[in-house]
Amino acid sequence: MSWPWKKTSTEKTMIPVDRVNVGSENELQTNLTNTVEPQTNLKLKDENLSAVKGGWEKAESEVLALKQELEKATQQREALNECELNKKVSKLELENSQLIYSLSSKENLLNELHSVRAQLDYDLTSVVGQLESTQRENDSLSYEIRVLEKELEIRNEEREFNRRTSDVAHKQYLGSVKKIAQLETEAQGLRSLLQKRLPGPTDMAKMKNKVDLTRRKSNPFPIASKITFLTEQLCSFEEENRLLKEFLNQMSKSQTVVPATSFDMGSDEKNT
Repeated sequence: MSWPWKKTSTEKTMIPVDRVNVGSENELQTNLTNTVEPQTNLKLKDENLSAVKGGWEKAESEVLALKQELEKATQQREALNECELNKKVSKLELENSQLIYSLSSKENLLNELHSVRAQLDYDLTSVVGQLESTQRENDSLSYEIRVLEKELEIRNEEREFNRRTSDVAHKQYLGSVKKIAQLETEAQGLRSLLQKRLPGPTDMAKMKNKVDLTRRKSNPFPIASKITFLTEQLCSFEEENRLLKEFLNQMSKSQTVVPATSFDMGSDEKNT
């Protein structure tokens, strides 16, 4: 590399000898001094320039080394960032895959829950319908049971009434039998008296006593009227006895039918 100022200084030193004034030694000495000093200064400047140039080159090499280190660090950093980014991307992809799988599982579970809920709603509707039907049947059966209980109560009352009526009829029957026996005894006594001859004083007294006794037990009637009355009463008692027997037979049949009906009702309730 050539320096212009250095070339100019060299040209100044190459002064022709024929131009120098040989007559003036002082000027020559002055010129020599002037020539040596620039050369010395030039050498110093060259040394300084070389030093500066060396420092500059060193600085350039250091700058280049720093640039290389910076580029290397940048590359490493970029590689590290890229590695970290790849790791993060991989992690995010994994998390995304897991989220997608979890979301798919939850969607499947939700669909299953919807299906189960629909089935439960259908079953609930069916059960509610069956419950309402069963409730209606229970209400109908309860009504029938109340009707049957009322009928049974009425029949029990009828049985109790029939039993009481039967007891009263039986008592009346026993009383009638007793009265008939008494009347028959009196009639036989009267017939035996009529078949005999006219009574004597003793017999008249006996008959009078019997008539008085009969009058005390029943209403007083003449003897003929008494016989007629007893005959009619006997026929009436026989007719009443026949009616009472028929009534008792009917009562016995009805009492036999009522327990059988109650047994059938109980069997129907158990079957229900």
